[in-house]
Amino acid sequence: LKPNHNCHILGLGKLNILLDCGLSEKDEENDIEGDFRHVEDYLQNLPDFILEQEKLRQDTATEEPNVSSIGNFPRNPKIDAIFISHSHYDHISGLKELIKLYPDIPILSSRITLDLYLLRDSNFIKQENHDDIEQEEYRNIVKNIIYVENGDKIEFKEKNCFFSFFHAGHMPGALMMLVKVNDFRLLYTGDYTYHDITPFAGTRRFLEQISRPIDYLLIDGTSAQEDFGNISDQFHSLILFLEQKAEYGDNS
Repeated sequence: LKPNHNCHILGLGKLNILLDCGLSEKDEENDIEGDFRHVEDYLQNLPDFILEQEKLRQDTATEEPNVSSIGNFPRNPKIDAIFISHSHYDHISGLKELIKLYPDIPILSSRITLDLYLLRDSNFIKQENHDDIEQEEYRNIVKNIIYVENGDKIEFKEKNCFFSFFHAGHMPGALMMLVKVNDFRLLYTGDYTYHDITPFAGTRRFLEQISRPIDYLLIDGTSAQEDFGNISDQFHSLILFLEQKAEYGDNS
């Protein structure tokens, strides 16, 4: 993945959820494929990875590793569902590649997220020559979608697992996902904004709806260490920039 591309595997026992699928495009110069082969490799080697981690936790080399966490873990586990937090390229660019591997995989996203994705790609379809397979992939995306919105909850009774969804701000349709398994809670924010930005709400007003404590927070950290100064100064600079564009008739 290139910097700022987002794709995470969340393992919940035998249930594997892909959190976003932002993938880099194929790098012709370095002969790097922009596909999901690395995800497949990770899943296939996951039992060995768990075993290695258990060995590292042992206090002495003479102790037997605790392999109970592996249990009857399948040798070649698959992705069971995918959650798309929002429609920006760095979070959704690999969706068609994913559908090639898993044509029946459930996709969790808001209706706005899917609409924006299809609207953007529909312009590309009109300009390029695509074969029937790629057209079928678009149909599978629409067929597999499970729409979720702010306040919705999905329950997997057999896994004792709950998914809850909340507005993430950032852009129209963006959602956070709270995962609860037994007494463990994980919050995946994707990209988010804390304050309201017209016309969509930030995360601040929804924090009280999220059950606590949060045991694990997977959060957007883009530019987290940068100092952007006073927001009023930034707006003033933006206004000056737009005025200059308007004055010189520059539409770029």
